[in-house]
Amino acid sequence: MKKILLSLLVFTLVVSGFTFSYGANADMKYAETDEEIVQAEKMINRILAKSEKKSKEMKFKTVKLSSVEEAVDILKKDGYPVNYNFVQLCKDIEKYKKTNKSKDTKHIVKHFNSIAGLKEKPKKIKKLGLSFVNTVYAISYDDWARLTTAEKVLVVLYPAEAVIVNSCSQQAYTYTQEKFGYNGLGDKTDGYRHAMWNALMDARLDEHIAEAFSTAHEEKSEEELNQKAADGYYEYEHREMDLHNNAERLECVSWYEIWPALSDDTIKARVSEKLTNKSSDIIWLHD
Repeated sequence: MKKILLSLLVFTLVVSGFTFSYGANADMKYAETDEEIVQAEKMINRILAKSEKKSKEMKFKTVKLSSVEEAVDILKKDGYPVNYNFVQLCKDIEKYKKTNKSKDTKHIVKHFNSIAGLKEKPKKIKKLGLSFVNTVYAISYDDWARLTTAEKVLVVLYPAEAVIVNSCSQQAYTYTQEKFGYNGLGDKTDGYRHAMWNALMDARLDEHIAEAFSTAHEEKSEEELNQKAADGYYEYEHREMDLHNNAERLECVSWYEIWPALSDDTIKARVSEKLTNKSSDIIWLHD
Protein backbone atom coordinates (compact mmCIF):
# COMPACT_ATOMS: atom_id res chain seq x y z
CA MET A 1 0.00 0.00 0.00
CA LYS A 2 2.87 2.38 0.86
CA LYS A 3 4.45 1.77 -2.56
CA ILE A 4 1.14 2.46 -4.26
CA LEU A 5 0.67 5.74 -2.38
CA LEU A 6 4.22 6.88 -3.16
CA SER A 7 3.73 5.93 -6.79
CA LEU A 8 0.53 7.97 -6.96
CA LEU A 9 2.32 10.92 -5.36
CA VAL A 10 5.13 10.88 -7.92
CA PHE A 11 2.64 10.39 -10.77
CA THR A 12 0.58 13.37 -9.57
CA LEU A 13 3.67 15.57 -9.51
CA VAL A 14 4.61 14.57 -13.04
CA VAL A 15 1.23 14.97 -14.72
CA SER A 16 0.60 18.29 -12.95
CA GLY A 17 3.55 19.77 -14.81
CA PHE A 18 6.46 19.59 -12.40
CA THR A 19 9.56 20.27 -14.45
CA PHE A 20 12.12 17.43 -14.39
CA SER A 21 9.58 15.37 -12.41
CA TYR A 22 11.72 14.62 -9.37
CA GLY A 23 11.07 17.48 -7.02
CA ALA A 24 10.54 21.21 -6.75
CA ASN A 25 11.78 24.35 -5.11
CA ALA A 26 10.04 24.48 -1.73
CA ASP A 27 9.91 28.29 -2.00
CA MET A 28 8.69 28.11 -5.58
CA LYS A 29 5.95 30.74 -5.11
CA TYR A 30 8.60 33.35 -4.36
CA ALA A 31 11.21 35.04 -6.53
CA GLU A 32 14.87 34.73 -5.62
CA THR A 33 16.85 37.62 -4.21
CA ASP A 34 19.71 39.08 -6.26
CA GLU A 35 22.20 37.41 -3.94
CA GLU A 36 20.60 33.98 -4.38
CA ILE A 37 20.75 34.29 -8.16
CA VAL A 38 24.39 35.40 -8.05
CA GLN A 39 25.35 32.54 -5.73
CA ALA A 40 23.52 30.01 -7.92
CA GLU A 41 25.28 31.32 -11.01
CA LYS A 42 28.66 31.03 -9.29
CA MET A 43 27.89 27.43 -8.34
CA ILE A 44 26.86 26.58 -11.90
CA ASN A 45 29.96 28.23 -13.36
CA ARG A 46 32.18 26.17 -11.04
CA ILE A 47 30.49 22.93 -12.12
CA LEU A 48 30.66 23.85 -15.81
CA ALA A 49 34.30 24.94 -15.65
CA LYS A 50 35.44 21.83 -13.78
CA SER A 51 33.51 19.41 -15.97
CA GLU A 52 34.36 21.20 -19.23
CA LYS A 53 38.07 21.11 -18.39
CA LYS A 54 37.82 17.38 -17.79
CA SER A 55 35.91 16.95 -21.06
CA LYS A 56 38.61 18.75 -23.04
CA GLU A 57 41.39 16.71 -21.41
CA MET A 58 39.58 13.47 -22.24
CA LYS A 59 38.44 14.77 -25.64
CA PHE A 60 34.83 14.05 -24.75
CA LYS A 61 32.12 14.34 -27.38
CA THR A 62 30.79 17.78 -28.22
CA VAL A 63 27.08 18.22 -28.88
CA LYS A 64 25.97 21.62 -30.15
CA LEU A 65 22.34 22.70 -30.40
CA SER A 66 21.61 25.82 -32.40
CA SER A 67 18.07 26.46 -31.18
CA VAL A 68 15.12 25.25 -29.13
CA GLU A 69 13.40 24.27 -32.37
CA GLU A 70 16.32 21.98 -33.27
CA ALA A 71 16.03 20.29 -29.88
CA VAL A 72 12.31 19.71 -30.45
CA ASP A 73 12.98 18.21 -33.89
CA ILE A 74 15.51 15.79 -32.39
CA LEU A 75 13.05 14.67 -29.71
CA LYS A 76 10.19 14.22 -32.18
CA LYS A 77 12.33 12.09 -34.50
CA ASP A 78 13.30 9.88 -31.55
CA GLY A 79 9.70 9.57 -30.37
CA TYR A 80 10.44 11.32 -27.07
CA PRO A 81 7.79 13.27 -25.13
CA VAL A 82 7.73 17.03 -25.64
CA ASN A 83 6.38 19.40 -23.00
CA TYR A 84 5.21 22.19 -25.28
CA ASN A 85 4.50 24.60 -22.41
CA PHE A 86 8.13 24.25 -21.35
CA VAL A 87 9.24 24.53 -24.99
CA GLN A 88 7.38 27.84 -25.31
CA LEU A 89 9.06 29.12 -22.15
CA CYS A 90 12.48 28.21 -23.57
CA LYS A 91 11.62 29.86 -26.88
CA ASP A 92 10.62 33.02 -25.03
CA ILE A 93 13.94 32.99 -23.18
CA GLU A 94 15.81 32.36 -26.44
CA LYS A 95 14.03 35.27 -28.12
CA TYR A 96 14.56 37.60 -25.15
CA LYS A 97 18.29 36.85 -25.12
CA LYS A 98 18.59 37.66 -28.84
CA THR A 99 16.81 41.00 -28.49
CA ASN A 100 18.47 41.93 -25.18
CA LYS A 101 22.08 40.88 -25.68
CA SER A 102 23.38 43.34 -23.09
CA LYS A 103 21.32 41.78 -20.28
CA ASP A 104 23.14 39.45 -17.91
CA THR A 105 21.84 36.16 -16.50
CA LYS A 106 20.60 37.72 -13.27
CA HIS A 107 18.54 40.30 -15.17
CA ILE A 108 16.96 37.61 -17.37
CA VAL A 109 16.08 35.39 -14.38
CA LYS A 110 14.46 38.39 -12.65
CA HIS A 111 12.62 39.32 -15.86
CA PHE A 112 11.01 35.89 -16.15
CA ASN A 113 10.29 35.78 -12.43
CA SER A 114 8.32 38.97 -12.97
CA ILE A 115 6.44 37.56 -15.96
CA ALA A 116 5.59 34.45 -13.95
CA GLY A 117 4.11 36.63 -11.24
CA LEU A 118 6.71 35.71 -8.61
CA LYS A 119 7.32 38.20 -5.83
CA GLU A 120 10.41 38.44 -3.66
CA LYS A 121 10.36 36.44 -0.42
CA PRO A 122 9.20 38.17 2.73
CA LYS A 123 11.76 38.19 5.52
CA LYS A 124 9.90 35.43 7.36
CA ILE A 125 8.20 32.60 5.50
CA LYS A 126 5.77 30.24 7.12
CA LYS A 127 6.95 26.80 6.06
CA LEU A 128 4.52 24.06 5.01
CA GLY A 129 4.80 20.58 6.42
CA LEU A 130 5.35 18.99 2.99
CA SER A 131 7.17 20.48 0.04
CA PHE A 132 4.94 18.83 -2.56
CA VAL A 133 2.59 21.77 -3.23
CA ASN A 134 1.13 22.62 -6.62
CA THR A 135 0.19 26.27 -7.07
CA VAL A 136 -1.47 28.15 -9.91
CA TYR A 137 0.82 30.90 -11.22
CA ALA A 138 0.37 33.94 -13.40
CA ILE A 139 0.33 33.48 -17.17
CA SER A 140 1.56 30.02 -18.25
CA TYR A 141 5.00 29.86 -16.65
CA ASP A 142 4.23 27.11 -14.15
CA ASP A 143 7.38 25.22 -15.15
CA TRP A 144 9.57 28.26 -14.55
CA ALA A 145 8.16 28.84 -11.08
CA ARG A 146 8.95 25.27 -10.05
CA LEU A 147 12.61 25.37 -11.01
CA THR A 148 15.34 25.75 -8.43
CA THR A 149 17.37 28.95 -8.68
CA ALA A 150 20.30 27.06 -10.22
CA GLU A 151 17.98 25.43 -12.77
CA LYS A 152 16.68 28.85 -13.78
CA VAL A 153 20.24 30.02 -14.38
CA LEU A 154 20.90 26.97 -16.56
CA VAL A 155 17.69 27.32 -18.56
CA VAL A 156 18.70 30.91 -19.30
CA LEU A 157 22.19 29.80 -20.34
CA TYR A 158 21.08 26.71 -22.29
CA PRO A 159 17.38 26.92 -23.31
CA ALA A 160 17.72 24.34 -26.11
CA GLU A 161 19.54 21.85 -23.90
CA ALA A 162 16.93 22.42 -21.18
CA VAL A 163 14.26 21.07 -23.55
CA ILE A 164 16.29 17.85 -23.95
CA VAL A 165 16.75 17.60 -20.17
CA ASN A 166 13.03 18.02 -19.57
CA SER A 167 12.12 15.38 -22.14
CA CYS A 168 14.69 12.89 -20.80
CA SER A 169 13.19 13.21 -17.33
CA GLN A 170 9.75 12.30 -18.69
CA GLN A 171 11.19 9.39 -20.68
CA ALA A 172 13.02 8.12 -17.59
CA TYR A 173 9.70 8.14 -15.71
CA THR A 174 8.13 6.10 -18.52
CA TYR A 175 10.97 3.56 -18.58
CA THR A 176 10.75 3.18 -14.80
CA GLN A 177 7.00 2.62 -15.01
CA GLU A 178 7.50 0.00 -17.71
CA LYS A 179 10.15 -1.87 -15.70
CA PHE A 180 8.63 -1.79 -12.22
CA GLY A 181 4.96 -0.95 -12.73
CA TYR A 182 5.24 2.18 -10.59
CA ASN A 183 7.49 5.14 -9.75
CA GLY A 184 8.42 5.36 -6.07
CA LEU A 185 10.28 7.66 -3.73
CA GLY A 186 13.55 6.67 -2.06
CA ASP A 187 13.40 3.08 -3.27
CA LYS A 188 14.92 1.06 -6.12
CA THR A 189 12.64 2.70 -8.69
CA ASP A 190 13.79 6.14 -7.56
CA GLY A 191 17.44 5.16 -7.98
CA TYR A 192 16.76 3.63 -11.38
CA ARG A 193 14.83 6.71 -12.54
CA HIS A 194 17.61 9.14 -11.58
CA ALA A 195 20.36 7.06 -13.16
CA MET A 196 18.24 6.59 -16.29
CA TRP A 197 17.46 10.30 -16.57
CA ASN A 198 21.13 11.19 -16.33
CA ALA A 199 22.25 8.48 -18.76
CA LEU A 200 19.67 9.59 -21.34
CA MET A 201 20.89 13.18 -20.96
CA ASP A 202 24.52 12.15 -21.18
CA ALA A 203 23.90 10.37 -24.48
CA ARG A 204 22.44 13.54 -25.99
CA LEU A 205 24.32 16.42 -24.37
CA ASP A 206 27.84 17.40 -23.41
CA GLU A 207 28.75 15.77 -20.12
CA HIS A 208 29.40 19.08 -18.33
CA ILE A 209 25.95 20.38 -19.23
CA ALA A 210 24.22 17.16 -18.17
CA GLU A 211 26.09 17.21 -14.85
CA ALA A 212 25.21 20.84 -14.24
CA PHE A 213 21.48 20.27 -14.81
CA SER A 214 21.30 17.19 -12.59
CA THR A 215 23.24 18.89 -9.79
CA ALA A 216 21.20 22.09 -10.05
CA HIS A 217 18.04 20.07 -9.65
CA GLU A 218 19.16 18.96 -6.18
CA GLU A 219 19.69 22.52 -4.93
CA LYS A 220 18.03 22.90 -1.53
CA SER A 221 18.47 25.12 1.50
CA GLU A 222 19.69 23.76 4.84
CA GLU A 223 16.19 24.11 6.21
CA GLU A 224 14.74 22.12 3.31
CA LEU A 225 17.38 19.41 3.65
CA ASN A 226 16.47 18.89 7.29
CA GLN A 227 12.79 18.33 6.52
CA LYS A 228 11.36 14.85 6.09
CA ALA A 229 10.13 13.66 2.71
CA ALA A 230 6.89 11.74 2.20
CA ASP A 231 8.63 8.38 2.76
CA GLY A 232 9.89 9.38 6.21
CA TYR A 233 13.52 9.93 5.24
CA TYR A 234 15.21 13.32 5.46
CA GLU A 235 15.63 15.42 2.35
CA TYR A 236 19.41 15.44 2.83
CA GLU A 237 19.37 11.63 2.63
CA HIS A 238 17.41 11.81 -0.61
CA ARG A 239 19.80 14.43 -1.96
CA GLU A 240 22.85 12.26 -1.20
CA MET A 241 21.18 9.28 -2.84
CA ASP A 242 20.16 11.28 -5.92
CA LEU A 243 23.57 12.87 -6.45
CA HIS A 244 25.22 9.46 -6.16
CA ASN A 245 22.82 7.88 -8.65
CA ASN A 246 23.12 10.85 -11.02
CA ALA A 247 26.86 10.22 -11.20
CA GLU A 248 26.29 6.59 -12.19
CA ARG A 249 25.63 7.83 -15.72
CA LEU A 250 29.40 7.88 -16.13
CA GLU A 251 29.36 4.08 -15.87
CA CYS A 252 26.41 3.71 -18.23
CA VAL A 253 27.48 6.01 -21.08
CA SER A 254 31.11 6.09 -22.21
CA TRP A 255 32.77 9.38 -23.14
CA TYR A 256 32.75 8.55 -26.85
CA GLU A 257 29.17 7.23 -27.08
CA ILE A 258 26.41 9.41 -28.43
CA TRP A 259 22.79 9.10 -29.50
CA PRO A 260 21.53 7.69 -31.87
CA ALA A 261 24.43 5.23 -32.17
CA LEU A 262 23.86 4.37 -28.50
CA SER A 263 20.34 2.98 -28.18
CA ASP A 264 18.01 3.43 -25.24
CA ASP A 265 17.77 -0.37 -24.93
CA THR A 266 21.52 -0.51 -24.32
CA ILE A 267 21.29 2.26 -21.74
CA LYS A 268 18.40 0.50 -19.97
CA ALA A 269 20.38 -2.73 -19.81
CA ARG A 270 23.42 -0.98 -18.36
CA VAL A 271 21.37 0.87 -15.74
CA SER A 272 19.62 -2.36 -14.75
CA GLU A 273 22.97 -4.09 -14.24
CA LYS A 274 23.89 -1.47 -11.65
CA LEU A 275 20.80 -1.99 -9.50
CA THR A 276 22.66 -3.62 -6.59
CA ASN A 277 22.39 -1.05 -3.75
CA LYS A 278 26.17 -1.32 -3.38
CA SER A 279 28.13 1.90 -2.85
CA SER A 280 29.78 1.45 -6.24
CA ASP A 281 26.44 1.12 -8.05
CA ILE A 282 22.92 2.55 -7.91
CA ILE A 283 21.72 2.89 -4.32
CA TRP A 284 18.40 3.44 -2.55
CA LEU A 285 17.15 4.20 0.96
CA HIS A 286 14.50 1.52 1.49
CA ASP A 287 12.66 -1.32 -0.26
